[in-house]
Amino acid sequence: MKRTPTQRVDQSRPRAGVERRTSEATVGPPKSPCPVVGIGASAGGIEALIRLFEAMSADSGIAFLVVMHLDPTRESGLTQLLGQHSAMTVAEAVDGMAIEADHIYVVPPASSLTVDDGHLRLSEPAERRGARYPIDRLFESMARHRRERAICIVLSGSGSDGTEGLKEVKTEGGCVLVQDPSTARFDSMPGSAIEANLADHVLAPEDMPDVLLRYVSHAYVAGSDLDDDGPSGGGSIDPVLALLRNRAGHDFRLYKRSTLTRRIHRRMGLCNLHTIADYVGFLRSQPGELETLARDLMINVTTFFRDPEAWATLDETVLGPLVAERDSGAALRLWVPACATGEEAYTLAMLLVAGVGANLGALL
Repeated sequence: MKRTPTQRVDQSRPRAGVERRTSEATVGPPKSPCPVVGIGASAGGIEALIRLFEAMSADSGIAFLVVMHLDPTRESGLTQLLGQHSAMTVAEAVDGMAIEADHIYVVPPASSLTVDDGHLRLSEPAERRGARYPIDRLFESMARHRRERAICIVLSGSGSDGTEGLKEVKTEGGCVLVQDPSTARFDSMPGSAIEANLADHVLAPEDMPDVLLRYVSHAYVAGSDLDDDGPSGGGSIDPVLALLRNRAGHDFRLYKRSTLTRRIHRRMGLCNLHTIADYVGFLRSQPGELETLARDLMINVTTFFRDPEAWATLDETVLGPLVAERDSGAALRLWVPACATGEEAYTLAMLLVAGVGANLGALL
């Protein structure tokens, strides 16, 4: 485990200013949509947060949600501490609070923080202490509600909290920044995300603001139209697909076009490139990016009981009749083509073992 020298916490800023800024956050409709960054940290995370926010401008237009592993039996002073190191408004998260730009929202102890339609949602953790994964919960909710605009950061910490949530973020086409383990006091959490091949950028905390600012201003995140290098954008990704086929040996021509376009534009955003022509040139000069793009296009999006309504329909209209028309003890064989890592096949098996017509919700 690698450590960096302890950074002295600056106590010179007046605490009264922190309390004033904290009180300005309000519950109600968000003023306008803004980029939202979810941050997960644990042991050693306070120092990393300070380094990040001291380097972050106060008028970036970004909202930050901070989830840390906090002792539920003690009052947290994290809100006041971060307020001493950022000119942004720092507030402890409140259920129903509207998410506003240039704010830092800190999870209170013994709470689970998620997002929902521009608002914060707080709840009591359902799991026992020691089996809670609050960072996963936040990241999963951001993937669900923010989709390709989900931006998540993993900082110093022990364990692996955050890794499972990041899988959902990557599936939806979001952006993942991970602290360079060599700069972290505790490198388990960053290391877990990196080993799972989920990090788009591995950086020291003080280097993250520049990447964030470039990324949120890119058309992929900002919602404006990318330069498609052609009328209506038709066929503009063909040169990229040709490079993947000829140089990387991957033929994606029969993949869903909208998915290909979205994931290619995502890589362009991460590379801060704004036209297909520029990206093609970058791919020609950087073979590593070609392989990274190929991995992004082939990302595994399967899970057990994905699309529950579809599984319920299959159970009722297909599996039920198949079982009913067979004698007791007769064999029933099912084939699942192109099932990636097998979740679909095992889901079918679980439905049969549980009994056709069983409560699907009990299996989820």
